[in-house]
Amino acid sequence: MSIELYRDLAQWLFDRYEEGQPRDVVEQMLLDQGYSEQQVQELTDLAYRKTSQLRDRLDSFDHYAEQQSIERRKQPFAVCAPLEIEPGHNAIAADHGSIRVSFRNTRPYVAVLDNFLTDAECEDLIALAANRLARALVVDRKTGGDFLDDRRTSENLILEVYQDALCRRIEDRIAKITGVPVENGESLQIMRYGVGAEYQPHQDFFSADITGEAVHFQNGGNRVATLVMYLNDVEAGGSTIFPHAGLEVYPQKGSAVYFAYTDEDGHNDELAFHGGSPVIAGEKWIASKWLREKPTPWGQ
Repeated sequence: MSIELYRDLAQWLFDRYEEGQPRDVVEQMLLDQGYSEQQVQELTDLAYRKTSQLRDRLDSFDHYAEQQSIERRKQPFAVCAPLEIEPGHNAIAADHGSIRVSFRNTRPYVAVLDNFLTDAECEDLIALAANRLARALVVDRKTGGDFLDDRRTSENLILEVYQDALCRRIEDRIAKITGVPVENGESLQIMRYGVGAEYQPHQDFFSADITGEAVHFQNGGNRVATLVMYLNDVEAGGSTIFPHAGLEVYPQKGSAVYFAYTDEDGHNDELAFHGGSPVIAGEKWIASKWLREKPTPWGQ
């Protein structure tokens, strides 16, 4: 071919074919995107006359990507914000007792922490947010602002650091357990997911190569870790998933999942790709905390 067939282009061609788009319409789309007449002919031939070859190319791309992912998982990745756990111990002393480490994975760096919050703290956080929730937003990768996105269908409330005794106690606990100072944190967010609500897989860290994300480096650098605290038991669904790593964490009241994804040199671990699976029955309440490299405007 006179043009390199990359993965996204191959998928785009196959999707247009599957949709039943007429060949001449697809040809015009490609011409409008700047492809030459020869390139357009070759690409549409592949989609409409050699469809089996196009499917094979897609399968090949997917196989290669999976092999690359497997190889990357074998490589060590030392995060800059590991938990403050004494060697050989499976619990961390805290102000309210012991936080038990029931699971820990090295790459991606994921730890499940039992008894991170007391029952009373969970109930107080829910009560604090119950009548003040609004639809949660996501970062616009083009502008850096926030917008509604169907990938994230929860409601949330953003708190202020140290706004009351409850928040102060939890913020100090997070700092002690993670080793990341309170001033390096974003505001604690309380979120509610009703039946069907989810947060499709994504990365929490920002990319310097994407305009709308790069602006966020001005507010404390990149994110280095995330803490998700479960405020209730979910009847069905609502797990935290790490699809690139084959991990799934089920919500339990008072427990938390901590994952770190940035090393000392500012590199990010793509295996920390994660999401919140849809709630099937009941509702899910969580409190989330994002931690940064440097002090943030919210942590001051």
